[in-house]
Amino acid sequence: MIRDATVDDLAALEALMRDTNMFSEDERAAFGKELQTLLWAAPDPAERRRLIIVGATADGAIGGAAYFGPEAMADDVANLFFIGVSPSRRRQGAAKALIDRFETHGRETGARIALIETASAAMFEPARRLYRRCGYTEEAQIRDYYADGLDKLIYRKRLRAAMLAFSFARLQRGAPASSPRSSDR
Repeated sequence: MIRDATVDDLAALEALMRDTNMFSEDERAAFGKELQTLLWAAPDPAERRRLIIVGATADGAIGGAAYFGPEAMADDVANLFFIGVSPSRRRQGAAKALIDRFETHGRETGARIALIETASAAMFEPARRLYRRCGYTEEAQIRDYYADGLDKLIYRKRLRAAMLAFSFARLQRGAPASSPRSSDR
């Protein structure tokens, strides 16, 4: 079951970040502050950033979580800011379910493309394999981004067909969409 996170999930979310062993103490602290802001804020139906959890148990533990929303400086781009799955729940479909929900939310809010950022460290190879299986392709690599020898990798997937405004405008002028006139170059 996937549901929106609530303030009652804060401790379990912080435990999840610690238990994944994929985030530094500084990263956990920064994300913890963002979680508190997000979860304590008054619910706003217009809010497009979402924090979801999967596999909550009776004792309050959670199987995984994802935090996503629009890219601030781009039109109609969804970004998966965080995804984490408890080591005990890995390889059971939790991460795939979270990615599917991220993509569904992106489509529902009009996103054209989805982005996932990760690091080049070997420990993230299982995540990168999952992204590729979900249809993402490596779009960019920023060398030495996180530290010397630790690159930032950006994965991309198109969520809806490209809007060919250029071709549509050309058709309105009576020019064929597939062969630009020399005056358009």
